[in-house]
Formats: sequence, structure tokens, C-alpha cells
Amino acid sequence: MKRMFIIILASALIFIIVILGIGYLNFNTSVKKEINALLTSKIISENRNAFRNLESIPLLLQNYIKKVNVTEKPSYYNITLKQKGKIRSYPKQKWLTFNAKQYMSVDQLAFIWKAKSFPMLVRDKFMDGQGEMKINLLGIKNIEVATGPKIDQGSLTRYLGELPIYANALLDNRITWEVIDNNSLKATIHVKNVIADGIFYFDENGLISSFKTKRYMLGSLNDFTGTFQNYKNIDGLLIPTELTAIWNLDDEDYPYFKCKVVHYELK
Repeated sequence: MKRMFIIILASALIFIIVILGIGYLNFNTSVKKEINALLTSKIISENRNAFRNLESIPLLLQNYIKKVNVTEKPSYYNITLKQKGKIRSYPKQKWLTFNAKQYMSVDQLAFIWKAKSFPMLVRDKFMDGQGEMKINLLGIKNIEVATGPKIDQGSLTRYLGELPIYANALLDNRITWEVIDNNSLKATIHVKNVIADGIFYFDENGLISSFKTKRYMLGSLNDFTGTFQNYKNIDGLLIPTELTAIWNLDDEDYPYFKCKVVHYELK
């Protein structure tokens, strides 16, 4: 009887492992197709002459572009980076650790972020002028798939705010610039019917230290800050390797995302 119980238990565990493996494989296969579309797409007619001359952008941004060595790289490239960090959904909630991989393209002004925080799998993206956030349980079932105009705007705002890790795209002519003062610039980005904007702040060394904007949180616009620290020279580019995302609520600042860039690759 005991032996039969062990056999049944082992069979059940094997069945669960197989189901989880299939679910994880299906989730990753779906995301891989999106990644291939992102990295191989070339919108030549729209974008090949889309970069601004340095002289046409504010001096503060000119100096930043030179400092981080963008001018030493090809005009068009994609990047792949890996992150390790922690995330939470609400103030005072326990932090959850995650590992993530992000892909960014200037041809489309698009990104895909794939993360794993057991037991959740997450895919966030902005492609073809549309955003989508997908949260999946163990590759078996989607818990949430968020789409719509607010997600589109929020996803494009994320792309804009993370451009210090992909500074080449700061020269794209779909981004316009307005000088606020000696240490800050307002950027506005247009992709198809979606518009996003925010203000980049520069430190005493001329590096971007933070990005402030408004993003949707639980259906309403709230103040948001992204910070950038620990710039390092990686593959000839100077990029921030530590990022923090913060909701600036009425009663408190609520950091909800912190990560370190642990791998960076131009493609």
C-alpha cells in the first residue's frame, strides 16, 4: 500500500512538472516570436533618415550625446539587456525578486520586457504603436492582459523614460525637445496615434539623473519619477546600470521597481 502511494505521488509530481514545462515553453515561444519581429523589422522608408543632427537639438542634450559616446556608434542598432531586481505592487508590500531581459529597437521605437518572478511570468511591450502588459501564472494561465489607450500611453512613456539606456534613440526626429532650464529638458514623443512626454533632469556632470512625467496608475494619472545611477562604460557606451521607478503619491513617494543591468549587448 505504501509503495502504491509513493508511485501515485511520483506520477502526480511528474505530471505537474510536465504541465509546467509545457506552459513555460508555450509562453516563451509566444514571446520569442514577438522578439524576432522586433529585432528583424526594418521600417526603412519611415526611419532611415529620421535622426537629427546634433546642432538641431538643445546644447544640454548635445553634450550628453557626446559624453555617452553615441556618436561613436552606428546610427541604427538594437539592444538586448538583462536585469536583476525587485518589484512590488503596493506601498509597504513585500518586495519580490525578478530576472528580466529587455529588447529595444529604434526602427520601430519599440520594446519588449520579459521577466520571471516565481510563480509569475510577465511580458510588457510597446510595438506598432500599441502597448500590452501580460501577467501569466507558471506559463499555464494569463492572470491579466492589459491593453487600451491608457496602456499605449504608459508603455510609450516607459520607452521614452528608459532612453538613457538606449541613448541613440534620443536623436530620433519623432522626439521633440523643449528647454526648461539649464539642467532640464522636456521631451515629447509621437508614435502613430500615441503621444507621451516627460522631463529629463541632468546632474552636475551632464548625465541624465532622473525622468519625471505622469503615468496611469489604477486608471488615473499620477506623478512618476525614474532615476538613473551608476553609469558604466559598456561596449563603448556610457549607460546607467541602476534604475529605480517611483510613484509620487500625494502622501508619500512609493518606489516600486529597482533593478541593475547585469548584461548589455548591441545587435
